[in-house]
Amino acid sequence: MEKKYKENKFVLFMKKNIYLILMVLCLFAIAGLVTYTVVSSNVEEPGPIVDANNKPIEDEGNETPNDSPVVNVPDGSGGQEEPEEMVFDMPIVGAAVLKDYVDTELVYNATMKHWSTHQGIDYKAEVGTAVRCVFDGEVSAITTTTMHGTTVTVKHSKGFSTSYALLGSNVPVKVGDKVSKGTVLGYVAETGYFESADGPHLHFEARKDNVLIDPNYYFAGNENK
Repeated sequence: MEKKYKENKFVLFMKKNIYLILMVLCLFAIAGLVTYTVVSSNVEEPGPIVDANNKPIEDEGNETPNDSPVVNVPDGSGGQEEPEEMVFDMPIVGAAVLKDYVDTELVYNATMKHWSTHQGIDYKAEVGTAVRCVFDGEVSAITTTTMHGTTVTVKHSKGFSTSYALLGSNVPVKVGDKVSKGTVLGYVAETGYFESADGPHLHFEARKDNVLIDPNYYFAGNENK
């Protein structure tokens, strides 16, 4: 009888405090979950293996990925090509200079009968003399006018270009052609009027970034290079 009374008393206690008991259990469960989360977040993943100088040690067993090729650079090159030196060949081998480049004083033009600078070099030559390209490049223009006859212009690297005027119309190149030093661009003729009083010759000009420059500075053997 006494045992049954104790059981009934326990049942009554549970009924009266069931919500409190459930709340306590829930609090314990939440506390346990929070504790597990905090502990898990503080677990650090193993870092890379380093040597005595704190430098990562690579796994020698791994091969280089196919998308990351190894490039061998020669010692001292730095992986860059050396800049190309701009050295002109003569447009007409052995030709005498009829009128040199002058931009600091006026030169008399017997044809036009006036004084002006002469921002090019005139090479005396017989009609039909071959005119050759002074440096590798690409033919960028071929024009024919009454004043300058046929003019071939070649575009080079580094913003340089050269032009060859007072040629005949029978040029063996066309716009877009790749040309090299020594390539024949045309032939001296008596087609241009603006220097016709000086006899047949080549009028040669050089430009850097579309500005006329003294070509003498770029010929081989120039001590001022």
